[in-house]
Amino acid sequence: MPGSRSAARPPRRPLPVTERLAAEVLVLPTGPAIDPAAIDTIAALLRLAVAHGPQLARRLGLPFRGGGGFTGSPVPDVRAMRESLMALWPALLSGSNVILHAAGWVEGSLVASIEKMAQDVAALEVFHDLLAAEIPVDEESLALDAFREVGPSGTFLGAAHTLRHLREQVARRSREPLDWRAWLDRYEDPGMDPAVEEELRGFVARRKRELRRDHPTAPRPV
Repeated sequence: MPGSRSAARPPRRPLPVTERLAAEVLVLPTGPAIDPAAIDTIAALLRLAVAHGPQLARRLGLPFRGGGGFTGSPVPDVRAMRESLMALWPALLSGSNVILHAAGWVEGSLVASIEKMAQDVAALEVFHDLLAAEIPVDEESLALDAFREVGPSGTFLGAAHTLRHLREQVARRSREPLDWRAWLDRYEDPGMDPAVEEELRGFVARRKRELRRDHPTAPRPV
């Protein structure tokens, strides 16, 4: 009947992707409440949130601070780099204006690791080269003639395009940075106040003991 309160309500409008994602992220468990089996699912949602954040910021005309090389691993191991790389990629590709904590994170920011810093900086150098490179897009750079020459079932090793550019790649690799041993040979100790050095060494030793006590099955830091 007209005016009846029992009239059916129109169906609810489905949430846009960004709003639905925000609703899911806001109820994510944190800290000890996290089930280890759910870490990948939680991390995937957070990475999607990071990817959407800069889009919203640009729509509002605001700058956006992206996340860095985050990891919950207590030591700079394979898990640590995997989590850090998967956190950095969406922050970089989504166009964040600035990214903080991009290197050295361990154990969810509770520990700063020199070893992890070195690993992260090496990855950041690769990211920089990829994002700053002026990549030409033409028939030669895309190797279209090689695709036509080789077809779907051949090998590109002997293609004319490969032979033309092989020497360029070999020459580029010969200009790689110095080996780490050469860097060590050139290193000069800048010196440090003995009292400060003793305090730092004591702190590092204490944190190592705590890590071994709290994570007995984790790989031991050097």
